Amino acid sequence: KDMYKDSLLVTSETKSILDLNKNFTLSSNTPLDSIKKDLIKLTDKDTLDVPFTIGLDRSKNEAEFVFEKTEENSYKLELLPEAIKDYVGNVNDTIQFKFVTKKLTVYGTIFLTLENVKTYPVVVQLTDKNEELVVKKEATSYETIVFDHLDPSEYFIRILFDTNNNGVWDAGNFLKGMQAEEVKHFPEVIDVRANLEIKQTFILE
Repeated sequence: KDMYKDSLLVTSETKSILDLNKNFTLSSNTPLDSIKKDLIKLTDKDTLDVPFTIGLDRSKNEAEFVFEKTEENSYKLELLPEAIKDYVGNVNDTIQFKFVTKKLTVYGTIFLTLENVKTYPVVVQLTDKNEELVVKKEATSYETIVFDHLDPSEYFIRILFDTNNNGVWDAGNFLKGMQAEEVKHFPEVIDVRANLEIKQTFILE
């Protein structure tokens, strides 16, 4: 534990813009132990207090701040000294994070319907042109799956048949006679544009 003494560094992947469908998260370079909400303040552009809740995920070493976001707003998150403590007792000094939200009209939306689904649940993923995951949703029955607050870009749809219901794709195990979970790819690129709603049907064959 001595190697972690006096080395607590709190950072966020949110640099300046927070998407309306995402929560603000903090992480640290050492394992987090506790967070004191009464030493944390969140305000908007009118310097009004914004109610929030905090979820601490020790497995990811992240703290997630959940609050109601509004478009074209600016926020300041201030952590007073000792608001965060790691597992060896290191605490933070005063930290401030500032970020903004964009207008709703800069985003696009995909309404996706799946037909001929053999079994549920399925994991529906949107990926970029490099097949990197952008966002995913799980469907447990026939429904319209909504991907909102999407930045204008080209997206691809990937369907994972989650036979063991663990939320991820499993490659299978030859020794145990387990096959890899099935994956389906929508054959066309989805071109999402600002302030545009796309209704798409994916017929699985």
